[in-house]
Amino acid sequence: MFSIGEALYNLFGVGPAGMLIALALIFLIDAVIFPTLPELFTVLIFCYDPTPAWGILMMLVISAVEIVGLTTIYTIVKRVRVPSWIERRMKQYSGMLISPDEKIIFINRFAPVLPFVGAFVAVNDWSLRKSIYYTLIGSWIKYGLIILMSQTFYILFSRGIAEKATIVLILAVIGISLLLSHLRKKRMERREMGVIGKGIEEGEKESNGK
Repeated sequence: MFSIGEALYNLFGVGPAGMLIALALIFLIDAVIFPTLPELFTVLIFCYDPTPAWGILMMLVISAVEIVGLTTIYTIVKRVRVPSWIERRMKQYSGMLISPDEKIIFINRFAPVLPFVGAFVAVNDWSLRKSIYYTLIGSWIKYGLIILMSQTFYILFSRGIAEKATIVLILAVIGISLLLSHLRKKRMERREMGVIGKGIEEGEKESNGK
């Protein structure tokens, strides 16, 4: 049966090294420029060679690129400095998150609400060491589980069924992640409106008192 892994090989005409380079570019673009659905590409590239050794190589690449992406944006923001009004807005946004410190990086892995994480690390003066730690822990858990589940499907089912089952599962995970992110953003918006409303109310009381 013609597999997804074979389709990728024929499409790009690259071997294992090329697949790992593609994986690195996908994660780097996701961290620095715009979202690329790395979960889905992780599964597709794992299908190229669904073995534990290949999964470990992929995890090493993912971990390294996640650190590069985080530190790249962090360094740029620290050296260039964003406009003060953007910095204030970013700090205000960070303060409304469920965890206004480095731990949000781990939570963000499963319910994305914080884009360009390295920029927020720089603006909020978070510990770079802790930020890297939470980035790695989140990556190992999320993508490690994705690869492990995919490997389990390959053990339990035929290659074709395993590929389809894994992709369906990952699409479901992405959908749930986007839903959690949407709900979290809505909650933050309500909280922000409450703060604004409270400020207006206090201002009116002060005016009436005068």
